[in-house]
Amino acid sequence: MPVIIKNNCYYFNPVMGTFIKSIKPYFNKITILSFSKKNDELLTYKILKNKNLKIIDLGSKKGYWDYFKKIIRVKKILNNLEVELLFFRMPTPLFYLIYKNLNKPKLLIMLFVANPVNESDSTRNKKNIFINIFIKFRSLWKIMLLKKVLKNSKTLLLSNSYKLKLKWENISKRHINLVHTSSISKNDIINFIDIDKYKYSNNPKIKLLFLGRVEVDKGIIEAIQSVSLLNYKYKLKSTLKIVGQIQHMSQIDLHKIINKYSANDFVEILGPLPFGKKILKIYKDAHYFLMPSYHEGMPKVIWESLSQGTPVISTNAVSYTHLTLPTKRI
Repeated sequence: MPVIIKNNCYYFNPVMGTFIKSIKPYFNKITILSFSKKNDELLTYKILKNKNLKIIDLGSKKGYWDYFKKIIRVKKILNNLEVELLFFRMPTPLFYLIYKNLNKPKLLIMLFVANPVNESDSTRNKKNIFINIFIKFRSLWKIMLLKKVLKNSKTLLLSNSYKLKLKWENISKRHINLVHTSSISKNDIINFIDIDKYKYSNNPKIKLLFLGRVEVDKGIIEAIQSVSLLNYKYKLKSTLKIVGQIQHMSQIDLHKIINKYSANDFVEILGPLPFGKKILKIYKDAHYFLMPSYHEGMPKVIWESLSQGTPVISTNAVSYTHLTLPTKRI
């Protein structure tokens, strides 16, 4: 996981920071393997340095070209490390390398939070066929290694979505326990008594929100197309706020999509923002949260949006469709 070390403190993203803080009281020592970063405005969750928390820096996380150098670097670092319990958020490309180069732990815990890499990267890198082939080959290879590890280890397998649980059970041929994870605390949940009055009175425009990684797989094209259709075809005044880091495309590519649907007057790009009061207010101010993803695990943005009284409009590709009411195609 990425981390910034500064002023006697560690800075994580809010999800991982919350997780680390929650498990700290139960272990004498926690060692975290991380890719260091000099600056990242999304790493905002601060934990003070202490004796039972150790960060091992695996160096900077670079592109695919750095993959084999990364392997050599990780092997050297892990040679003398001993652990009793090893935890992975899956899928992760270095899991087998880390497992193989550590003394065999007493228990291996895997939390499956996303689709297999060959599915997750299905719409990426279409312009570079060699990278695309490499990604798919690596994914199939990692699944084979996963089965090998499960066969020879004492493991506890978890997933935070029912759909992912079924998918990874089919791959691993092992039972996976369903758990629920969230970055939301009770203090973040709003008082719903006056939510209709807050959201819908004196608001002639429909306010849409897209929050997450800004890329094709996440449905950014569909989100922009939606606000364009509402304004031009259905004559409903609507706006779309886009919050998140642009990935697998450039700022120019994003503006080309906006121009294609003549949506410049309706779209506001805020860029990446750290989780906190400002993000929660953006959720609260929106009328609808859009999740037009092609594939998902159990995204935390669902709970963040619902905690602020904002309904979620989603594709059926996400992993929580068993919790939704059947509706007609919109």
